[in-house]
Amino acid sequence: MLENLSRTGTISLLLTNLDEVAKEYAFVQFTLFRKTVLFVFVQILLLVPGLASACTCFTETISGTTRIGCNYDWIHENGEVYFNPAGIQKRPGWTAQFASLSFNQHGENQPLGGMNEKGLVAHALRLETTQYPKSTADQQFNPLQFVQVLLDQFENVEQVRSALLANKIGIVPGGGFGGLHYLVCQADGKCLAVEFLNGAIGLNDFQDFPVITNLPYLEMIQRVRSGDFILPTSRIRSDRRAATAAEAIAKKTEPFEILDLVRVNAGELSNDLLSEQRQSPRALRIAAGYKTNWQIVFEPKHLRVQWRTARRNSVRSLDLKKLRTARTTSAHFDIHAQDSDCESTLMNNPGKMKTELIPSL
Repeated sequence: MLENLSRTGTISLLLTNLDEVAKEYAFVQFTLFRKTVLFVFVQILLLVPGLASACTCFTETISGTTRIGCNYDWIHENGEVYFNPAGIQKRPGWTAQFASLSFNQHGENQPLGGMNEKGLVAHALRLETTQYPKSTADQQFNPLQFVQVLLDQFENVEQVRSALLANKIGIVPGGGFGGLHYLVCQADGKCLAVEFLNGAIGLNDFQDFPVITNLPYLEMIQRVRSGDFILPTSRIRSDRRAATAAEAIAKKTEPFEILDLVRVNAGELSNDLLSEQRQSPRALRIAAGYKTNWQIVFEPKHLRVQWRTARRNSVRSLDLKKLRTARTTSAHFDIHAQDSDCESTLMNNPGKMKTELIPSL
């Protein structure tokens, strides 16, 4: 069976066959096996030039209101929206001071992005050139737990900067998440790009270029301003997405319209890689399933978040102001749920609704 999986190289057949294997093994054995195969599979994906690059985030301020928009581009579409209440101790030294909403694909306390009740927004993006320093920080977290810690414990950008420079929080590579960098914003629009390059922390304020993709922030700005784009210069490459988003922001385009301008459609990446004439057939088949799966717009001033997905294009929203007073326990639901009144879904949910997530690796 594994020989057959290596020949096909497709996510759908991989998971289908793994489900068949589950019938022959105990649940724990299957879970370990599934995680192992997914870990190997993700590592193959990260070796494909261009395929590992995923996501675009930007900030836009119109009439005093800042919005942060993010596209999540990847091969998996599963995910959940979490409400994380304040006051929960997650481990010694890690207690949530603030309530938050987050978007998770790998389980609780491992979000890709989110917003807390103070209006702090944090979102992770893939960065292949990341080299984390050896952490001696007081609190250490894997690359996605780091996002939740920012939401749990910080009110603004300067607090995050100070904590990193004072070695109070740090990242330990692990979980199969690869290299990431982060956008951190506060309610008034002040933002920070957090990166780990050449084994050192890099902290860059968003100045007059309000976009981050999958290149180091300063390198991306240089490429866009000089026109020195990565070849081939298709619209879905990191620097092209950055240039397109920046141009739309300058025209005061609505956030979801900007996200659509830099959307990656299914099959688009495989066509792009095919033009390079150096990718294997298996890499091209994998790339065919790569697309923009989620689009999220955060409004930190109003503690409101909106999102839509490739599977369900209708815009849904949540108001964190209402949720933080209505709930004292955590809850989550499928990111693709069609219920237009998502606040009622969370308020009336007594616990956690089980849906399929990509397991932590």
